Amino acid sequence: MGDDSNDLRLTGGRAIARTLVENGVTDMFGVHGYINNVLEEAFRLGINNYHFRHEQSAGFAADAYGRLKRQTGVCYASSSGGMSNYLAPLSQGIGALSPMLLLVGQHGTAGDGLEVLQEGYAAECFKTVTKWTKRLTDWELNSYWTQKAIRDTIGYPPRASLP
Repeated sequence: MGDDSNDLRLTGGRAIARTLVENGVTDMFGVHGYINNVLEEAFRLGINNYHFRHEQSAGFAADAYGRLKRQTGVCYASSSGGMSNYLAPLSQGIGALSPMLLLVGQHGTAGDGLEVLQEGYAAECFKTVTKWTKRLTDWELNSYWTQKAIRDTIGYPPRASLP
């Protein structure tokens, strides 16, 4: 019971990570932050992590990866300041029809409008530079939205999605 590696309880982060693996994601690019629960499970499941010093560089790497491999380039960020650094790569990616997926950490819904640490709303910020955006508030649907995002990034025309 004390060994977390044998804990089979499904959490929102585990659902996203497992869905990434099940859909062929092998590499991710970004800077750690509020999204660590997803990242820890993804890396435990064998996804390669390319950690950058700045989110913008990670976004451009995901863009290049998507273009070269013709697979979804997955990048990740913390909310607020970290996520805002992805505006340029997503803008470039949508113009180039790059298949990209940005995963952004988020504060809990109980903190909405309360000026919590790193309050930021990625789904609102990136509407104009992605195919679609979605704020995940029901962890039981995380797998569905992640799978939809991966499929939509490579569907015609390929572009970034943000679940």
